[in-house]
Amino acid sequence: MLAATKVPYLYGLTKLGQVFGTDKVDAAHTRNGLAYTDIYERYLRPWRRQRFTLLELGVYRGNSLRMWNSFFPRATVVGLDLEPLAAERAAEFEVTVGSQSDPEVLASVVRKHPDLRLVVDDASHITSLTIASFRHLFPQLPRGGMYIIEDLAPNTYEDWPGHDAERGTNWPAIQQNPEESRFNVRQDMDDFLRELIRDCDLGGGPFGEGPGAKEVAFVHVWPSIVVVGRA
Repeated sequence: MLAATKVPYLYGLTKLGQVFGTDKVDAAHTRNGLAYTDIYERYLRPWRRQRFTLLELGVYRGNSLRMWNSFFPRATVVGLDLEPLAAERAAEFEVTVGSQSDPEVLASVVRKHPDLRLVVDDASHITSLTIASFRHLFPQLPRGGMYIIEDLAPNTYEDWPGHDAERGTNWPAIQQNPEESRFNVRQDMDDFLRELIRDCDLGGGPFGEGPGAKEVAFVHVWPSIVVVGRA
């Protein structure tokens, strides 16, 4: 494994993704010639020398954490995963073991990292859990913070290009929620995005900050990704 500190600073995010082997740059995560990392760099390059905390939900082998750590040399990169082995695979990082929808677990991360500014959700891909994480964490972000939800796809996850059936069956979130397949509640996600867009346009806020409060600065929907800015 190439140490993050040895990677040239001039490398862009996609090159770093290739170096560290994250699937955010593979063919299954590329649409119209743009990998996930190509999209992210458009938003995040100005942050590259800044100090803040990045939380990635879903760690797996830790390759994405290593990519982020190299791209943001002054940031604190932490992870959360339901699978205890994920913490062992990424032992050089602080990885909290727990559910992405557990409010106590999420609150403990926020307490330890009050400078949390960026959340990347690459965890269960179960709609209800994805929304639960967002509702807890997004209000904690400062003005100008960003929240990225990955791997949105039409219909079910099994229809998504690059789906690994064996890995999908064994995914910890699926084992914890066998009655709910990833992405099978498309309507819930569509309703959720409409709620965010309404807040962005009209204010009012889905988080109870009061009439007229605007919490969402923008909602950008890319193929398989949504990027939400904090107002």
